[in-house]
Amino acid sequence: MGRFCAHIPFLLLVIVHGWYPHDRNAQRRIQSSSSACVDGKASRACSSEATTESILAMKRNLWRAVIEVGFIIFLFYSNLLMGEFERSGMGWKRGLIWAIGDIFTAANFEIAMIAALIGYILFEHLRNKF
Repeated sequence: MGRFCAHIPFLLLVIVHGWYPHDRNAQRRIQSSSSACVDGKASRACSSEATTESILAMKRNLWRAVIEVGFIIFLFYSNLLMGEFERSGMGWKRGLIWAIGDIFTAANFEIAMIAALIGYILFEHLRNKF
């Protein structure tokens, strides 16, 4: 898990700085508002307005990414929990508390995070393409 944890800051930077933008027009709006400030009087109000818009866009991207990745992780763990109560699983014999303890391991968390980030990037690519 240590090797994967080293890549988490990089992946968060990718998500926060909009390499996979959610709204194609957001970049155009930010550019047009900043160009309007340049065409008019160059003032601190215009630059702070553009900076505020950019920060809000990054926060929206980050929250959307956190929610989507969290949902994918939830689906992963719920699938594992359902597997513990299949015919071949030990969940029926040992109980729910044992099954929950059995699925929440470091290896499962690493797999869930990698799968969730790949899924998020893939869906963002498809969302922007179509």
